Amino acid sequence: MNRHVKWRYHDYILFFLAIPLLLTILYFIPNAVKELLILDVKNYSILNIFFSNFVHSNLQHFLGNLAVYLITMFLIFRLETDKKLFYVIMSLLFIVFPFLNSLFIIYTLPSLPPIQGFSAIGSGLLGYFLYVVCGYLRNSYDKTLKSSFITLLLMLNFSIMLFYRGEILYFILTFVIGAILTYNNRVQIANIV
Repeated sequence: MNRHVKWRYHDYILFFLAIPLLLTILYFIPNAVKELLILDVKNYSILNIFFSNFVHSNLQHFLGNLAVYLITMFLIFRLETDKKLFYVIMSLLFIVFPFLNSLFIIYTLPSLPPIQGFSAIGSGLLGYFLYVVCGYLRNSYDKTLKSSFITLLLMLNFSIMLFYRGEILYFILTFVIGAILTYNNRVQIANIV
């Protein structure tokens, strides 16, 4: 049973135009305005609790987060099998999660310097992408996935994030674990491929 989501123009406009455009606008706003949107854990407001998750001051940070977002969203659009769930998760990630992320930082890491960036939401998308891949494989190949196969996907997901962040030692560790899990799941992988 192979079920793919039928995406409409408004889906593409929202996720591939509107959100990247919002991030771009927030990157290019004047620094005086941007300072109001960056989360200061000692002087926070409802405005910077939310918008700190979308604003960037560093071009490399902005472009890296934008690239991760666009690539991950493209892959989700290719593999998603449940549009309703997708919109529920996206609503949580883009509306609720910024508040939770900032409040977590305020109450657990009160000595951090000002916080900004789309990395937490990007990480949430990567986590959801893992769920989408599992759903796609179940629906497309009607297979029961072993927990070690799902762990393999998680390790590959972690290794991509760690490589992106420049955490080479942790990347090597997760890559080696992923290689072991790949070997242990070689029959299941061969059946899928």
